[in-house]
Amino acid sequence: MKIMKTRFLILAFSGLFLLASAPTARALFVRDDFNDKPANDLLRYKAGGIGWRTPGAWSQDESGAQGGTNSILVYADELELPAGSGYGLTQTGIDKVVRGTGTNARQDVRAVGDPNLVGTVWFSFLVRNESSGSRGGITLNNAVTSYNPVDPRITSAGHQFKLLLSGVGGTDVTVDNVFAAGRTSLVVGRIDIDDAGGNERVRVWVDPVLTSLGAPLADVADANFGMNIHSVGVMTYYSGSSPAGSLDMLVLSDAANGRWEVTGFSGAYDPSPYHGESDVTNEFDNRQLTWNVSLNPDDPGQVDPNVTAHYVYLSSGSPTDPNLPSAPTATIARSGDNAAWNPAGGDELQLGGSYWWRVDQAIQGSAYDSADTRRGAVWHFTMAPPQPLINLDPVGALVDPGADPNFAVAATNPETGDQSNLEYRWYRRADGVEEALSDGAKYAGTATNHLWITDAAGGDEGAYFCRVNIAGSVNASSDSGSANLAVRRLVAHWTMDGDLLDGSGNGWNGVFKNNDLPDPNLGLPTYVAGLVGSQALAIEPNDCVFVGDRDHPLSPAQYSGQLSITCWVNWKGLTDTYQGLVAKRNDDWATETAWQIRTELAGGTLRYLSPSAGDGPAMTLEDDGEWELVAVAVNAGGSTFYTVQPNQTGTGFWTTSSTVESLVNIPEAQFVIGAALAGANARHPRWFFNGAIDDMKVYNYSLSEQQVLDEWHAVTSESVCLEALDQADLYPDCRIDLRDLAVLAAQWLDCGLEPQEACP
Repeated sequence: MKIMKTRFLILAFSGLFLLASAPTARALFVRDDFNDKPANDLLRYKAGGIGWRTPGAWSQDESGAQGGTNSILVYADELELPAGSGYGLTQTGIDKVVRGTGTNARQDVRAVGDPNLVGTVWFSFLVRNESSGSRGGITLNNAVTSYNPVDPRITSAGHQFKLLLSGVGGTDVTVDNVFAAGRTSLVVGRIDIDDAGGNERVRVWVDPVLTSLGAPLADVADANFGMNIHSVGVMTYYSGSSPAGSLDMLVLSDAANGRWEVTGFSGAYDPSPYHGESDVTNEFDNRQLTWNVSLNPDDPGQVDPNVTAHYVYLSSGSPTDPNLPSAPTATIARSGDNAAWNPAGGDELQLGGSYWWRVDQAIQGSAYDSADTRRGAVWHFTMAPPQPLINLDPVGALVDPGADPNFAVAATNPETGDQSNLEYRWYRRADGVEEALSDGAKYAGTATNHLWITDAAGGDEGAYFCRVNIAGSVNASSDSGSANLAVRRLVAHWTMDGDLLDGSGNGWNGVFKNNDLPDPNLGLPTYVAGLVGSQALAIEPNDCVFVGDRDHPLSPAQYSGQLSITCWVNWKGLTDTYQGLVAKRNDDWATETAWQIRTELAGGTLRYLSPSAGDGPAMTLEDDGEWELVAVAVNAGGSTFYTVQPNQTGTGFWTTSSTVESLVNIPEAQFVIGAALAGANARHPRWFFNGAIDDMKVYNYSLSEQQVLDEWHAVTSESVCLEALDQADLYPDCRIDLRDLAVLAAQWLDCGLEPQEACP
């Protein structure tokens, strides 16, 4: 044991020694401008450049194994970006590029230095396509000796940009009209390597403003490169029309300042608003312009200490003539590593305006027009339109027929800070149609902030909102939130007396379906003797009824958020599936279901269910040949099942079951009677009811307990026990009378004491 312990201590100290002695991880900078290679010769097997693995060369690994292609050559040529781009990488020697000569996708690959590129990896390269057939780009993590490029690939294809990642589990991105024939473009990318082996995020920009970058052209986070980037390939060829794409200045870095190492930019950067930003609000930093001080060209990881002031230029020139003033609009003394300017207290930046600006930086006190002053890039942003601010949205209403509901909105003009110079127009949206309202017999105040509706009826239901505009402005409007108006009413009523017509007068006639038939619409329903009226609908296997078509199904809760359904059922017992009494559901439970009423697989439990919560309220159906009332009322607070359960005396006892289960408002879900769901695209109903249904009513509000009691009494003419009496109701019929006394008399002097001698 002592020996083992001694060895452990030696290893532990040895490990500590090694940790203390190990050098810190270094960043890797990789570059090849191809200028050190002979012109008109193959790229493969050529070394040179900076940061590549040695020994090794293009298409030649450390062991000397060779591969690659004979179709990529080095040419005396130069790719240059336009002046003012901010790109600061320079080349020495005779300028060279690489360009393919074949029509097949080919590459030369080279291993990067040891260690590999890890963490946040930045890269850039220059590419020029001469025709719609030109192709040029790079590959990553391909085998050094492979000539056939595979994903990941970042490439141009004529005018298209392509980020190809599907070969490593990622999403491919193609963007049209990015590259132009004969124009050199700068491609900049960032890859965030997951050192745990997870997916990488890849972002790529083409011809960005280097001070800001802005939103990437492609942003994908589902590719898996492994845990590093170990090789880079150049891929250039043509398809159809020649020549192939030309590539130059391939640079990669995983340093903290890698973004600057791969672009060489040294001006002010990261402006806010960023270059190209639109819809800039009047609340951003109190309308300040902000930026970062440029980095030190001699030490790009540090802010340049020689910057002493900022010369800011601002113009609201037209989009075709964004000329800046000849002298600075403002001079800001340097006070830190970032700077800000509030133009004229923010008043100079007007909503709806379009602005160009530039920040030049004084070096050691240089004047704004001195050659020593570091010139910045021109940035552009557009302010948001001067849209009114909505302070108060209208509130929805559920009203009785004949009521006079009203809606109000409050708004502020951002140009004045009050309600002046605002225009209002109220709209109603229903059944996919948006209607502008006008004053008349039905509406008043349609051009004010307060709308009144007279004598509300079912035809007035819908979503109401107000569009507020600044007078005299174009595209300067804001819409309030929508407020639903619903009128309490019976929405549909099917008596089932030999037909499926809607007796409410609202036109929601049922359409019979039978899934056993080649055409489900050709079957005929079966009717049996009913409880209310003369007949009831019998749901045979695979029978059901649709209400409304797939494009416009019945949706009673659409504007009210409430629902009640009453009907009478004569249940025939369990089957081997769930049984749907009525539902508003297509197929998927989570996304296509508003609610449903169906049986459980055992026990005769009939339950209301919705994706809004867990198990809903329930009642127990009896397979006894008798008719039973089913009544469900739903509102935002939950749902309640009402039913009557007879006891041993034949007295009907009123029972309720309530839960927080509400409903999900999915107007497009099919309304189906006699099945639990309509199926995909409302074409494949299933889980059919086993029994008969009579006198179904649908309301767009939550019935009260008394209203359901009235329904029971209107059909049965029977009384019902709302609340059991105390222990004096010995004959449980919800009354205290002689029958209770008779029960007491029959048990008079009965004694259950032990021992028996204790009884009188």
